[in-house]
Amino acid sequence: MQAAYYLQRLRGFTSDQRKLFVLVLLLAILTQVEYFYGFVQVDVQAVADGVQATMHIAALVLSISAIEFTKRKRDEVFSYGYERVETLAAFTNCCLILFECVFGFMHQLHDAFVSLGIQGHAQPVPATSSHVQIIGICRCGVNLLGLALFSAEVRAALRRSLLEWDATLPAHNEHMAAMVWKLLSSASCSIVAIASSGAEGFIGQTEMALSLLSGAGVVYLSLPPLISSGRILLLALPAEVQPQLHKCLREVSFADGVLEVLQWYFWPVASDCCHSKVTGLS
Repeated sequence: MQAAYYLQRLRGFTSDQRKLFVLVLLLAILTQVEYFYGFVQVDVQAVADGVQATMHIAALVLSISAIEFTKRKRDEVFSYGYERVETLAAFTNCCLILFECVFGFMHQLHDAFVSLGIQGHAQPVPATSSHVQIIGICRCGVNLLGLALFSAEVRAALRRSLLEWDATLPAHNEHMAAMVWKLLSSASCSIVAIASSGAEGFIGQTEMALSLLSGAGVVYLSLPPLISSGRILLLALPAEVQPQLHKCLREVSFADGVLEVLQWYFWPVASDCCHSKVTGLS
């Protein structure tokens, strides 16, 4: 009975949800293997990588749940609908990207200080286990597979981050942009670890430099969806409609019988015909 229920839920998934679900399954299997190996071999690095991978999986599950929530019809409690849940998911994913990049760089900085003998004498950085490297390569492949599955979203997000910083996208497009940069962030962390593992003798400097470069690039790409989703959650005025609203405000100010406009608001109207209202109090 339960299996039939979950199968029915899976059939109701959108194309984006199905792709994310496949990625979650593959990453979950790899993470469980890494946890098992880390606890059996008492490998702290494997467990730490598993925790970081778990956060990445949680972000993808959040994206699936956000898309599912937006399918609900608006009701008395949420009279504007559930569309803004995807905006909240986009903002959360962008914040997780910033945390992941900063955490990765600080981890590499710590390893560099240890390798240089900050504590009084040189201490070699423990070598990464071959099993952990294999799991990292597989996880990187899964994230790259996700970027390939969402290739159209990657192209749109790349064009927006490089050429259209001020553009305000629909909630689902904003969410997909943040999600693909989350996949890129996780893939870049794995690529840095794989590339640095072959640079024996330069592990601290090389990995730290690669981590800084990749982290800075990912943060730069993820800033537009972060800023845009944050402005939407704060009910900021969209940049695209500011000229029209100021023109409307001038027209209202010069209308007969209006002495002064003290307050005015902008908000989207949740209905079949999508438009905006401006309210003035004189």
